[in-house]
Amino acid sequence: MLLWINGPFGGGKTQTAYELRRRLPGSIVCDPEHVGFGLHRTMPRVLRGDFQDLSAWRQGVREVLDIVLRKHDGPVIAPMTLVHPLYFAEVVGRLREDGHEVEIFARGVRNSLGLDWQPSSGDLFFTDNGGDQLGDLIPPDELNRATVAGRHYGFPACHAGTIVDPVFAKGRDCRMFEPPAIPLGPHVAAIGMRFYRGTMFPEEYRGQVFIAEHGSWNRSHKIGYRVSLVRVKDGQAVSYQPFAQGWLQGEEAWGRPADVQELPDGSLLVSDEKAGAIYRITYARP
Repeated sequence: MLLWINGPFGGGKTQTAYELRRRLPGSIVCDPEHVGFGLHRTMPRVLRGDFQDLSAWRQGVREVLDIVLRKHDGPVIAPMTLVHPLYFAEVVGRLREDGHEVEIFARGVRNSLGLDWQPSSGDLFFTDNGGDQLGDLIPPDELNRATVAGRHYGFPACHAGTIVDPVFAKGRDCRMFEPPAIPLGPHVAAIGMRFYRGTMFPEEYRGQVFIAEHGSWNRSHKIGYRVSLVRVKDGQAVSYQPFAQGWLQGEEAWGRPADVQELPDGSLLVSDEKAGAIYRITYARP
């Protein structure tokens, strides 16, 4: 049986695919992360490209299905939704509020779920989840900085600015690509992020980056499950450290931070997807 999981990255679709594989032995389950987009390193990556129109996107989908079907002669279930290809082409896209003038802003981005603009410079910073299947220690997740449009951040040929992919580099050197502003922990699942603009916390936190780390899902020893702090000086990320933790106790995680948001009073909200809770972090001067 061949199953196709609809939609873009996230939303539990990769986990859904994993469960279907486990419960339906002998099946082939395809989802965006596993057909050409990063996790499953044995599937063909024929869908990579910029796809200027949806006809090219549909043709790419057909090519993937043709390849899979040639290797699997069982019955097929393929309830497929075709969405705009920018969701799948390893890019950060930009468009007007009315939905027009869609353009590619950054390339070579694997899975970016959090972004914010640095208050002092207006530069775009964004998180990026590193790939799987390369081991527990690599690749790191990333915090990236985009000062201009059109830069390529390496995926899938290069990870975190220094790690050449053994399959997809194809002779390309990491020096060809834009390095991250700072590498984060390997597989911490860095997603939501914000620059701190408030005044409740001490002055040393003003203009620094808070990142929600959702936590690893298939690492031998769990990592992440916290809120981290990246310190920025003169536009450059200079350090990375835990800010709030405790959701991971040994190998048991009772919470999974998903996003951070500053309130007008300067306190910091942290959403917890696993516990279904929102926490408010405050500071009172002694």
